[in-house]
Amino acid sequence: MAEERDMMGDGPIRLTRPVHPMPEFVKDSIVRRGLLEAYRSRPPYQRNDYIGWISRAKQQKTQEKRLAQMLDELAAGDSYMGMKYKGARSRRVIDYLSPEAVRSLAALSNLRLGKEIAVSGGVELIESSPALVVARVRPEGGQRRTVELRSTEKGLTWKCTCTTKGTFCKHCVAAAVVVQRRPDFNYSASASIKASVAR
Repeated sequence: MAEERDMMGDGPIRLTRPVHPMPEFVKDSIVRRGLLEAYRSRPPYQRNDYIGWISRAKQQKTQEKRLAQMLDELAAGDSYMGMKYKGARSRRVIDYLSPEAVRSLAALSNLRLGKEIAVSGGVELIESSPALVVARVRPEGGQRRTVELRSTEKGLTWKCTCTTKGTFCKHCVAAAVVVQRRPDFNYSASASIKASVAR
């Protein structure tokens, strides 16, 4: 029986087949798409099969195609290697916001500044549902920004009204930190926050 520590799973993998080490480019892609928790939630045999399947491709184009399929299947949660997967569950925004995932999405300076904003009380959650979090973020002495964190079929998406388009900016980090730290953030209908977002 093969046993090897799974870099991105929940400990050692024990399988009757060879265990495939995860290439760095696969790990980076999983983290960049915000799918680390989705990957970890899959059974060890599935994680191992995906890595072996991608690694065995002889051409880079084939590797990229297989990697894209794995990422899409992890994001959707309802298939594995082109087959139906019954372990699927709806992905929530909070499922993509583990501390490791946020660290992988943001630059170090944005991590530091975002945490400072969150700790200083500069984040107000405006709307929350399993698939969407909207927050108003205002650094001390700075302009108020609106952040949207959304769970989609492709993984986590984000949008901020600041000037750093496309990056996981300090405002996104601040909103993510507040979501991580709220023990009552369970999206129940009674606990859900609903308000209009200033446009």
